[in-house]
Amino acid sequence: MENYHLVKHLLGLDNGNLPVHKGMRQRRYQSIEKMLDLFDVMKRIGPKAPIDVFYLDSTDRKFFN
Repeated sequence: MENYHLVKHLLGLDNGNLPVHKGMRQRRYQSIEKMLDLFDVMKRIGPKAPIDVFYLDSTDRKFFN
Protein backbone atom coordinates (compact mmCIF):
# COMPACT_ATOMS: atom_id res chain seq x y z
CA MET A 1 0.00 0.00 0.00
CA GLU A 2 2.98 2.30 0.41
CA ASN A 3 3.40 2.43 -3.38
CA TYR A 4 -0.28 2.92 -4.16
CA HIS A 5 0.07 6.25 -5.97
CA LEU A 6 3.18 5.10 -7.86
CA VAL A 7 1.45 1.92 -9.06
CA LYS A 8 -1.65 3.89 -9.98
CA HIS A 9 0.47 6.29 -12.01
CA LEU A 10 2.50 3.54 -13.70
CA LEU A 11 -0.65 1.64 -14.66
CA GLY A 12 -2.08 4.80 -16.19
CA LEU A 13 -5.35 4.50 -14.30
CA ASP A 14 -5.85 8.26 -14.20
CA ASN A 15 -5.89 8.37 -17.99
CA GLY A 16 -7.84 5.16 -18.50
CA ASN A 17 -4.78 3.67 -20.18
CA LEU A 18 -5.09 0.09 -18.88
CA PRO A 19 -5.02 -2.49 -21.72
CA VAL A 20 -8.28 -4.27 -22.46
CA HIS A 21 -6.82 -7.73 -23.17
CA LYS A 22 -5.89 -9.95 -20.24
CA GLY A 23 -2.45 -10.94 -21.58
CA MET A 24 -1.41 -7.34 -22.15
CA ARG A 25 -2.62 -6.35 -18.68
CA GLN A 26 -0.63 -9.19 -17.11
CA ARG A 27 2.52 -8.09 -18.95
CA ARG A 28 1.97 -4.52 -17.73
CA TYR A 29 1.55 -5.78 -14.14
CA GLN A 30 4.76 -7.81 -14.46
CA SER A 31 6.72 -4.85 -15.79
CA ILE A 32 5.43 -2.66 -12.97
CA GLU A 33 6.49 -5.30 -10.45
CA LYS A 34 9.98 -5.22 -11.97
CA MET A 35 10.05 -1.44 -11.75
CA LEU A 36 8.94 -1.49 -8.10
CA ASP A 37 11.67 -4.03 -7.33
CA LEU A 38 14.21 -1.73 -8.98
CA PHE A 39 12.97 1.24 -6.93
CA ASP A 40 13.34 -0.87 -3.79
CA VAL A 41 16.90 -1.81 -4.73
CA MET A 42 17.74 1.83 -5.50
CA LYS A 43 16.56 2.86 -2.02
CA ARG A 44 18.66 0.18 -0.35
CA ILE A 45 21.92 0.59 -2.26
CA GLY A 46 21.79 4.30 -3.02
CA PRO A 47 24.32 6.60 -1.37
CA LYS A 48 23.34 8.05 1.98
CA ALA A 49 23.99 11.70 2.75
CA PRO A 50 26.27 12.27 5.74
CA ILE A 51 24.51 13.81 8.74
CA ASP A 52 27.11 16.61 8.90
CA VAL A 53 25.71 18.07 5.68
CA PHE A 54 22.62 19.33 7.51
CA TYR A 55 24.47 21.35 10.19
CA LEU A 56 26.91 24.25 10.09
CA ASP A 57 30.32 23.68 11.61
CA SER A 58 30.73 26.09 14.54
CA THR A 59 34.54 26.07 14.09
CA ASP A 60 34.36 27.18 10.46
CA ARG A 61 35.21 30.91 10.39
CA LYS A 62 33.72 31.72 6.97
CA PHE A 63 30.15 31.05 8.18
CA PHE A 64 30.38 32.94 11.46
CA ASN A 65 32.08 36.25 10.56
